[in-house]
Amino acid sequence: MRFSLLRSRNGIFVLAIVFMVIALFRSTYTQFGDVAAGQFSNPDSYYKLVLLEGYAQGHPINFNPRDNTPDGNWIHWSLPHSWMVWQLHKVFTLFGLDTPNALIWAGASLTLLSMLLLTALIAATVLSMGTYKATLATALLMASSLPLAGYGQLQQITHHIFMLVPIAWAALCVIRSLNTPSITRDTLGGVLAGLALWISPETMPLVVIMVVLRMAIRLQFPETGKIWPMAAGLSGMIFLAWLLDPPPPTFSAWSLDHVSLAWLLFVCLTTLVMLVANYVTTHEIATPTSFAWIAITGITVGSIWLLFTPGATAGASGLLPDELKAVWWEQIQELKPATSSPEKMIGWLTTPIVAGLLALYWAWQKRLLWLGVLGMGALLYALLGGLHVRMGAAGALVSALAFGLSVSYMPVFANEEKRHSIKAQTGGVLLVLLGPLQLLAIIGVALLDNDSNILNANKDKKNQCAMQDIASQLNDLPPSVILTTSSAASELLYRTHHKVIAGNYHHNVSGLLDVHRALLDTEPWDRSKEIIEKRNVEYILVCQSAQDTVEEKSRPTIFYNWLANSKPMSGIEPIELNSTTKSNWLLFRTTQPSNHD
Repeated sequence: MRFSLLRSRNGIFVLAIVFMVIALFRSTYTQFGDVAAGQFSNPDSYYKLVLLEGYAQGHPINFNPRDNTPDGNWIHWSLPHSWMVWQLHKVFTLFGLDTPNALIWAGASLTLLSMLLLTALIAATVLSMGTYKATLATALLMASSLPLAGYGQLQQITHHIFMLVPIAWAALCVIRSLNTPSITRDTLGGVLAGLALWISPETMPLVVIMVVLRMAIRLQFPETGKIWPMAAGLSGMIFLAWLLDPPPPTFSAWSLDHVSLAWLLFVCLTTLVMLVANYVTTHEIATPTSFAWIAITGITVGSIWLLFTPGATAGASGLLPDELKAVWWEQIQELKPATSSPEKMIGWLTTPIVAGLLALYWAWQKRLLWLGVLGMGALLYALLGGLHVRMGAAGALVSALAFGLSVSYMPVFANEEKRHSIKAQTGGVLLVLLGPLQLLAIIGVALLDNDSNILNANKDKKNQCAMQDIASQLNDLPPSVILTTSSAASELLYRTHHKVIAGNYHHNVSGLLDVHRALLDTEPWDRSKEIIEKRNVEYILVCQSAQDTVEEKSRPTIFYNWLANSKPMSGIEPIELNSTTKSNWLLFRTTQPSNHD
């Protein structure tokens, strides 16, 4: 007798979620203690908590008064994720947690909840058009996805998985139009796509894929309902977002990393394309002619947006000074290409390429335009993920849709029980195990490579500087401006009451430049001393174990390494650390009179 869960739609749906629960259990179990102690794996989690604790004290939810001293720093993060964490933390306070701890568990649990919702929505989408076996294979692929696991873990209080949930829900709305038309569902799909764009403009390619997917369905199957409801939902949502969450005071009205005039123009132009698609399909114009009109309109409005939106053609780092690109932007790990290591190439590129090619093959075989759109979307994200590893999670979403809906057309994945050739069965097993096989390949490559990032990830942890080791001594000092690296600034803000010049956030251009110019200065340290005086720096914090990685030894010794080597410098004196502070930290006091008035 077969296991009953495999014989019903609801059972398959539950099993799909169970796969992700199992995948999340290991990371949650190993990270629980760190999260309980307020330790996170990236600066963004600390910075988010600092912002929310500041909000509890009356500051705007996206403003940090202790960053970019003395002016404070506005961050580009939008309202929805922060608002959700804030509302969820109220639930945890009912169980006796204070505000800081309630915020920690609210943010961490929201990430896990987002992973489960993402899995549930993708499973529901595949089930709506695909087969049971394809749904389980897709769930296993998602559960073993490294790009998803990187952001979808307890230690991540970020929006990277949260922003994918409305896109997955929008995909469900769009795909279900193939079964039954619904104005309400199409409107909801547009609203959800707009919500994703509001959460992060980084989702723009995903929104475009959803819009093109809906137009492709309407173009090939006119009986699936009109497109204008989705257009109305999308434009209405972005207009509402612009009213509720406009660009911060120091941002351009055309800011590309926050809801702004740039995105209002984008949705207006997108709506125009959708209305053209709605018109040509309503008036029964021949499909080739309709396609030509939609394509011409799309290319035209896309060109208009790129030409008239300031900075749109400059790229992700185009608005930053060249100096800052070299010393800061190009060093950010999540912005590095997946081609930087064999492990990342396997984990980030295999799934979107395989899923994209499968979808294109079956789109051609079955003459399905909408499936071809998903295939092209998956291949697009293979490219984007190849350029920046942070795009891998979004790529996993599109790939899961393309994979599950395309393999459903393979006879070996059919719901009906039939005999298949050994070749077909072998192919089916390999596709089912696509995710786990990638993990095995990554482990194999890592074992063969002595310089593998995976093997060396924890090698020198005992020699690294942990902020919690020195936080107590720093908090014994009066609130002051501390000069430290931008990567250490977020945790310093979280654990102490001090101020910093710059965290890792690109709108604080002047602060980032000052930090890097000061720490990378060479003798006679004129620029460092000028910045110390300008920013009223009273203390300097450096990590002794990191000094040999800051600059090559063959070059002149830079300011940071000079201090890390404990060499004397006029105007700066070392502070003896107490017995409870680990020796890898070095703390200095500036002795210029102007800094202690």
